Amino acid sequence: MKVALIAFVCFWPILLNTVDGVAGVDPTLQETARSYRIPRGEYLRRVVLPSASPQIFAGARVSLSIAVIMMVVSEMVASTEGIGYFVLQSQRTYAITEMWSGIALLALLGYALNGLFLLVERRAAVAPRRPRRLVLTSREAPPCCTSNTCGWSTARAPDRRSRRSATSPSR
Repeated sequence: MKVALIAFVCFWPILLNTVDGVAGVDPTLQETARSYRIPRGEYLRRVVLPSASPQIFAGARVSLSIAVIMMVVSEMVASTEGIGYFVLQSQRTYAITEMWSGIALLALLGYALNGLFLLVERRAAVAPRRPRRLVLTSREAPPCCTSNTCGWSTARAPDRRSRRSATSPSR
């Protein structure tokens, strides 16, 4: 019963984040896949999953923390063993040192699980590829662009030689 309750509670953040991630797929990618007539399985694997994976992993991370909390609460309420039961019994018997050691163990457990999840997320998550804008400064632009003869517009880099502003009095 405890495992079913934990699974039920952890299901919703993952589901809602997955729905939000799938709804947020770039329309350009969708239209491109549709115009190339990519099969549905390939579309899900190559377009939807890479675009939605950051949201899915965010939901899974929230669910992981909720799972730890629900585990401890269910051990406190309906169990005769576990860390939650140990912390509750230590509190009831005024064994403050043992109670805080159980709380510290829970904190270390949560921190370790979060670290492991981060490793898994970095290895498994595929970040969507976004087009990058190239902005050339006048220092990086080729010689023809600095004189604006070729038609390329360049962003001017701020002049770092002069630290005084135009409004400050000269000395």
